[in-house]
Amino acid sequence: YFSYCGQCRSCRAGHTNLCLERRSIGSAVNGGFTNYLVVPARNIHELPASVDYRAGALTEPLACVVHATLTTPTVAPGDVAVIAGPGAIGLLTLQVVKAAGVRAIVLGTDADEHRLALATQLGADAVVNVQRGDAAAVVRDETIEGLGADVVYECSGAGPAAQQLLTLVRRHGRYVQVGLFGRPVAWDLDQLVYKELTATGTNASTPASWLRALELTGSGKVRTDLLITHEFPVTAWEQGFATFEEKSGIKTIFVPAE
Repeated sequence: YFSYCGQCRSCRAGHTNLCLERRSIGSAVNGGFTNYLVVPARNIHELPASVDYRAGALTEPLACVVHATLTTPTVAPGDVAVIAGPGAIGLLTLQVVKAAGVRAIVLGTDADEHRLALATQLGADAVVNVQRGDAAAVVRDETIEGLGADVVYECSGAGPAAQQLLTLVRRHGRYVQVGLFGRPVAWDLDQLVYKELTATGTNASTPASWLRALELTGSGKVRTDLLITHEFPVTAWEQGFATFEEKSGIKTIFVPAE
């Protein structure tokens, strides 16, 4: 963040990501599209020697995922996790939970075939195209006594995925909302009661999650570079944004113009 108040209840508790006065680089203050960018010295991190600038550019979303999975924490070694949405955030979530000793099942749709293939490459124990396969059957096969996943992560921001995950998580399991819907969605809250679920959200990142993210990339346990499918000079920003809107890749990055 560019700044936070340091005085409110959230800041005093160490939850600077929830500060009501928080200002983020690139939204509340100018970001990387300006000629010059000034950031607080405390924000500067040294990239591990094994991580180049391209891979390092994805440290911010990785830090958000670390906060969602490990800071809370929501996983433990030996758990079975289901991840809905194999976009950049979902594929980072996959890698982080695998590094934590978790078995992972990734769900996607027809539009995600290339992403599901990458999920397999990144270590997913199973992948399911929910439009063609039976996710419930796969989860039963992968879990103890077929009782359901220990934790589910909704990374797609899709209402149907959120609803499906409630059917796939075991009793006394954990539901984590990572993606943003951008609108109200139908959600069967009765399942939280019947299954005694713990449901949590996750907002941005913390300084501690940045340090953990760099440890994961530096050790090679998380490969952010494999998620970069398109690269453009910043002068070709229109083409880059068009590629993003078409959803033809996974992660698009800009590099400084020569």
